[in-house]
Amino acid sequence: SDDAVKGYATDIVKSGAVSVVVPSHGVRVLRIVAGSPSFISKQLKVRTAPKEFALSQNYPNPFNPVTAIKLDIPESAALKGLLKSRVTLDIYNMRGQLVSRLLDMAAEPGYKQVHWNGRSTVGVTVASGNYVYRVQVRDGEGREMFNSTRSMTLLK
Repeated sequence: SDDAVKGYATDIVKSGAVSVVVPSHGVRVLRIVAGSPSFISKQLKVRTAPKEFALSQNYPNPFNPVTAIKLDIPESAALKGLLKSRVTLDIYNMRGQLVSRLLDMAAEPGYKQVHWNGRSTVGVTVASGNYVYRVQVRDGEGREMFNSTRSMTLLK
């Protein structure tokens, strides 16, 4: 390349992004992207952190044999000290009995997706029917920060 700066190679790609390769003890690539926020997001495939807690409806619903449950934990959770807190995601039958605990972990901000295969905690396939799933987020002192419940149907 006949660049003004010796040792650097640049490439302007059709998308409008500029890639700069800087040789050193290995190849390092610096990519500069300019444009609207939506254009930059698409180019960098950046997904911003959720703005608030959310528990989505499982998909598919009804399901057989597996369903996905999505949970959003906001970035602001870190500011409230929630990184020391716990998030749990439990499945209950219609009698209120715990069937399975799918999540029990530190509440780190981001988008989570958990799959349930219609089995209990001990691995037994559960019966067709309606089930309830509940997510709870508690801070380090046990105070509830978020609690949401939804229902789903397992068909065989």
